[in-house]
Amino acid sequence: MRRRAIFSLIAACAISACAHQTTPPVAAVEGMRWIEVEGDDPKVAFGVPDSDVMVVMMTCAPRSGQVAIAVTAAPDAKPRAVELRSGQAAQRLAAVTMPSELHDGLVETAAPASGPVLASFARTGELAIGVGASPMLLPAADRQMAGRFVEACR
Repeated sequence: MRRRAIFSLIAACAISACAHQTTPPVAAVEGMRWIEVEGDDPKVAFGVPDSDVMVVMMTCAPRSGQVAIAVTAAPDAKPRAVELRSGQAAQRLAAVTMPSELHDGLVETAAPASGPVLASFARTGELAIGVGASPMLLPAADRQMAGRFVEACR
């Protein structure tokens, strides 16, 4: 439990402290990667598999056209927006800070599955995300996994 809390704190601090587009410090957390999460609805996350440690999670109801995005931020952050980028596409979305048992600074937003950022993510696997700061480039997701996810949401 204590190890999980430490990793969660590291991930939360890393994503909120990084305000430039270089390889993110969160990639240095052992085992952190893009994963498809099992369940009834399509879901992908960047985090440590089989743990509560995550930086971003995206989910949708199949064929809904909307993707719900949850991002870990600093516990005391009160962001108004989440910025997404993939390739040349960029989008700024309204942010809602949510109480969570697992993460003190969980920020949620939603994006259209057919929008340019998620379309680029589906093609390239690239995604940069910022919570009240410049987007931080995450390591690229597997393009097939990203494409399957976005297509299932459209």
